Amino acid sequence: MKRIRKRYLPLCALIMLMATTACSKPAALEKLQIMGVYGIDLNEEGRLQSFSSSPIFSREATKKYNITQATALSTRQSRQQLDSMSIGAVTGRKLATVLVGKKLLTEKSIYPYLDVLFRDPSSEINADIAMVDGTVAEIMDSEMDDKGRLEVVLLEEIETSYEDRICVLTHAYQLEDQLLNPRVTPYVTEIKAMPREIKVVGTALLTDDGKYAGSLSNKESSLLLLLQHDIGRQIQLTFNLPSKGTVTINIKDAKLNIHSAYGEERFQFRVEVHAEAELAEQATNWKENIPVPVLEQEVSKQLQQECDKLINKIKRYHVDPIGFGYYAKAYQLSQWKKVEDNWGDAFAQADVEITTHIKLISTGAVK
Repeated sequence: MKRIRKRYLPLCALIMLMATTACSKPAALEKLQIMGVYGIDLNEEGRLQSFSSSPIFSREATKKYNITQATALSTRQSRQQLDSMSIGAVTGRKLATVLVGKKLLTEKSIYPYLDVLFRDPSSEINADIAMVDGTVAEIMDSEMDDKGRLEVVLLEEIETSYEDRICVLTHAYQLEDQLLNPRVTPYVTEIKAMPREIKVVGTALLTDDGKYAGSLSNKESSLLLLLQHDIGRQIQLTFNLPSKGTVTINIKDAKLNIHSAYGEERFQFRVEVHAEAELAEQATNWKENIPVPVLEQEVSKQLQQECDKLINKIKRYHVDPIGFGYYAKAYQLSQWKKVEDNWGDAFAQADVEITTHIKLISTGAVK
């Protein structure tokens, strides 16, 4: 009998736990303010502004979401002010997107302003982080009546753009890791308010101390993802070739070999990119029958030139979103220790050589 009772002890404990959970009083959606979008920015006087967008579940309400705004000295204080203006108990467990104004990122480091998000266990650390090219107020005031709730529109546009590989995607926990990791510099999605819509315009690059350094276009963001080996379904790139005119390829797979060295008082990196791609479009000179090897050679050359431009651009910004610092630390540890506190400056002086090799696995059904 004793053995039988011991066998049923876990089941009894589970039943008691379920009964205890069921005793808690459920909260009605009408009495909750679920924060879907949280924004921070600086106003013209340099004071901190906070915004929140929450869906409205009341049947009597005519609007789909509620926008609140507060001005305060710290993020925690602004959150308290937002709570005091809420129409119900505020919860951040469903937070989808965090917006940061360009003015704040230009003048301040982002980390202290997101400390409350990283530290609060009730916050959603999977929220997408995006910089606004403009003010957060412009995004919050966008007319979304014909598109849906603001938090849904932002989430879908950012994540769809990332799936199309025209911008990066950085969650809150990833941004914290990037800010604390000396081997790579942070990067977030960049968006902009347009007439009656919100557009993902590329990637915002941050310095190692969390300030805005510069921006990448959608195409440059695609190249960044390629060099990060974040290909996903495919990366689409368009080039203007000497023989075929405008050509678009879809990179389906790629292998990167990165070699690291140190000489002439600077770090040296050699990157080899071997990619497989499909010919997706030939917009001009479509009657020309160019041999595939010639086409591969021209595409490879154009891709290499575009990658060289990207590397020179991020070096001018003194940032390393690709993560060359991982290779510097792994293979030149003694030299790395001298510059680990300011890797962005050290990478700006590095020599980076990129060679690309494109293999066309398909040119389409039309000959």
